[in-house]
This record gives sequence, C-alpha cells and structure tokens, in this order.
Amino acid sequence: MKIANSLVLGGLILVCAMGRSQAIAPASQESSAELEKEVLKVEDERNEAIMKGDVATLDKMYSDEIAWTNPHGELLTKSQVLSHLQTGEQKFFSIKHSDRHLHVYGNTVVMTVYTKSAVRYKGKTSDAPRRFTNVFVKQNGAWLLVVHSATPVEQ
Repeated sequence: MKIANSLVLGGLILVCAMGRSQAIAPASQESSAELEKEVLKVEDERNEAIMKGDVATLDKMYSDEIAWTNPHGELLTKSQVLSHLQTGEQKFFSIKHSDRHLHVYGNTVVMTVYTKSAVRYKGKTSDAPRRFTNVFVKQNGAWLLVVHSATPVEQ
C-alpha cells in the first residue's frame, strides 16, 4: 500500500508541477466555483457511464497515461481499467458517493470522495466503504481523469 500511496503522491506532485511550469495563475474564487461545477458534472457523467458499462465514453474521459490504483493496491493502466468493465470482471451495482471535496489548482482539480458503492471485482462483491482521490486536468477544453486512487476505510 505504501508503494501505491507513493505513486499517487508522485503523480499529484507531477501534475501540480506541470501546472506551475505553465505559469497558471491560481483560480479566483468565482472561477474556482465554476471549475468545480464543471468537474462535478464530468464526475457525474463518469459515474453514469460506469453504471451503464459505457467504455467508449470512459475512454474519452480517462487520460491515456492514467494512474489507477484500486482498493486492492493494484496499479492499472487505462486499457486494464476499461477491459475489466467491458468484460464484466468489474461491475458496479450502485454508486453512493458522499463527502465530496474539490480543490482547484489552475487547470487541475483534486477531488476526494467517500463511497459505499456496491461493486463486483474478480468475482468478489463488496460495498465496504472506501475513500478515493481523483485528479482531473483540463486539456484542449476537456476534463480528463489522470489519477484515481481508492483506499478501503475501516468499519
């Protein structure tokens, strides 16, 4: 798990450094709220696509270089994540998110979420609570998910 956390932290540092190297000014209060609304809309559309198994939509929403760490500590590529949904190796039965927090850093938004989503992964079904972090970067006018990291929450 320490390796997965280190990878996520490294990804976050890289994303933030990229934003700073592009001389992006901090978002104003008003524009931060607007960017948060945009990302929440994208996240809601992503959740809808997950529930429908709409891999084509998710393919457009996920960066080709996404760093995806699941609650089991597995680091997956974009093609692995999409393949798991497409083949049914991973299936969501419900998505129940709460306690969402967003932080805007120029063209980057970091979102933390508490979830009790019901999901089957590799034959095991669970609705155990998890907390996840998603990092979105706006590129060419579209928000892309570049980092997803999920951590089990002790009950």
